[in-house]
Amino acid sequence: MPTLRSLLPTTSLSLLMALFAACGSSGGASAVVEKVHGEPEYAQAAFSAAQIHAATKPGRTYVWRVVSPGAPETLSVMTFGAVDDEGADLTRETRAPGGEVVDGPTSARATWGELEGHGRFPLDALTVTATTVSVPAGTWPARLYEVRRADDDILRLWFADELPGAPVRIETMEDGLVVETRELIEHRNGLVLGRVTDAAYELAKAEGRIDDNGVVFTPAEIADGTYRAVFGHGFDERASDLLMGTTLTVDRARGTATITTPGQGTTVLKLTPRPRSEWIPNCMSSTGYILNEAANLEPATVTVVGATFESASLQGVCKAERVVLIGKAGGPDLTFDLPRTSP
Repeated sequence: MPTLRSLLPTTSLSLLMALFAACGSSGGASAVVEKVHGEPEYAQAAFSAAQIHAATKPGRTYVWRVVSPGAPETLSVMTFGAVDDEGADLTRETRAPGGEVVDGPTSARATWGELEGHGRFPLDALTVTATTVSVPAGTWPARLYEVRRADDDILRLWFADELPGAPVRIETMEDGLVVETRELIEHRNGLVLGRVTDAAYELAKAEGRIDDNGVVFTPAEIADGTYRAVFGHGFDERASDLLMGTTLTVDRARGTATITTPGQGTTVLKLTPRPRSEWIPNCMSSTGYILNEAANLEPATVTVVGATFESASLQGVCKAERVVLIGKAGGPDLTFDLPRTSP
């Protein structure tokens, strides 16, 4: 299994540490940085392991736009897969501005303690300032971390107080010039199972619109097209190459979902959409939930790369371009993305 450092972009060690510095709980954070007990040379981590764990759900995704003078613009995408009490699976890939994958996906496993550790900086090299940050994904109160490195170059990281997680903007400076900028253009929350209120849930089932409390439910239907696997849970690690080569083709007119794995053949399943009353309100945002379409599959037992899905079904996940193949609770799951054709 690749290590956490092999998963992350190879810009600089400090930048790699910073990408996971903040995946914490909600609420504004103080700009006061204290020493770590027993480690006086380092400032306290931006967020604790417990905060990172509490804020992270399967499917949480960050998309940064990466700009560097003399190099083509790219998108850096980081997605959390399976999450448990010990840590999380992480997947990273690089895409062209149009959405085409140019590198990856690459997966690794990290513990919450490791993620906390990647948010520590030398106390005598760190300055923290309360500010406001504006990036394509939004504008928030923030903390600006400026880290001076041994060569006097500077790493600048903006952590949005209202968006706990990785920095929303990162600047790498050399000789007083910005040599790379990363800014958040999209953040998607992971799966948040449960109901806002019973009344909101009933209205969501009926209309998929908005409840009396202002909670918006945005319906996401399962779209036609050929999806590719991006991460899974419950698979043998040695099968990762086969897993990442697996595709899912949805043809609603024919009522089929076809799974193809290189060297292992093709399985054609009957796809039967469920009524909207059985759609799943997941992926909480600041204003509401995505109402994800759900569909039954036949045969109800499906085997993919050695993993068996019992009572298999297909569900949307946060948007029309992502679906997940699931089965009984506690069983494997496999998430697919539909390659984008536009930014």
